[in-house]
Amino acid sequence: MRAILLMFLCVGGIGPIAFNPDQGWRGIVPLHSTRLDVERLIGPPNKPNGSMYDPGALDPTVARVFVEYSPGYCTKDRKGGYNVPQGTVIQIAVTWADQRDFSELQIDVSGFEKSRDSEIPEIVYYSKMEEGISYTVEEGKLKSTHYFSTKKSSHLKCPRN
Repeated sequence: MRAILLMFLCVGGIGPIAFNPDQGWRGIVPLHSTRLDVERLIGPPNKPNGSMYDPGALDPTVARVFVEYSPGYCTKDRKGGYNVPQGTVIQIAVTWADQRDFSELQIDVSGFEKSRDSEIPEIVYYSKMEEGISYTVEEGKLKSTHYFSTKKSSHLKCPRN
């Protein structure tokens, strides 16, 4: 029974257990995937040209997915962001409907930076910037997983000044 549960967790949806920064969430990888890739996987956003998605039948453990897209290549007027084509995925935030005890997921958080929310002390963040992932845990439950650019993609950042 335990092996079946573990297989469901790894394959079925609570993707952070088997996280690989080169695979992102369900193959959607920040700075590599596009809006077309996202919509091919999940379907259209909740609002036309929006960034919020309801994965529906794809994954019942997911309540919603927010995807930030690039407005386009760096320009002298645009500060920050990434030098990638318009519509390229910048980051993904997956909010879990099936919120599980974080400790039960057996995620190895060694090497992660742990911090508390400044306004809501029950919220704890585990972040690993070099691998492009962070977990939001509230009262011991995994609330969301954020996927963003890895440290090896820092050369794509637009100048800030």
